[in-house]
Amino acid sequence: MPLQPWYADDGSGYGKLVRQRNVYKRLEQIGPDFGYFPAGAKCWLTVPKQMEEEVKQYLADNGLPWQVTQGKRYVGGFIGSEDALSEWIEPKVEDWTFAIERLANAAVRYPQTAYTGLTRSLQCEWQYICRVVEGAERYLEPLEKA
Repeated sequence: MPLQPWYADDGSGYGKLVRQRNVYKRLEQIGPDFGYFPAGAKCWLTVPKQMEEEVKQYLADNGLPWQVTQGKRYVGGFIGSEDALSEWIEPKVEDWTFAIERLANAAVRYPQTAYTGLTRSLQCEWQYICRVVEGAERYLEPLEKA
């Protein structure tokens, strides 16, 4: 049986599409007994680009309202293709770089406050991303320059 990790009401799984469909259909049947109502429109399938059209056709043929993507945020990290990772992480790095520049301005007058903001918040965000997203460090060069 494929792994089906859950966190609160967010579930995930991997494996053959038929198996994922069966798990979802079973959740639709038994979920309401436990107060869980699966929302198909909130379901995402992360698939390689070359399979995207085939998967969309399968979903249409089986009446599944799932969305198809090449990459998606997952529990604070990311799952998907390198291109999709780039689209997801680059805006984060831009925001962090902007925040570093603002902290540097604040540090002139409030050095301890700026240091605390950096070490207790901002730095933790990008360290987490580096731990959970393989290859994230390749995108952090603007932070090093800031």
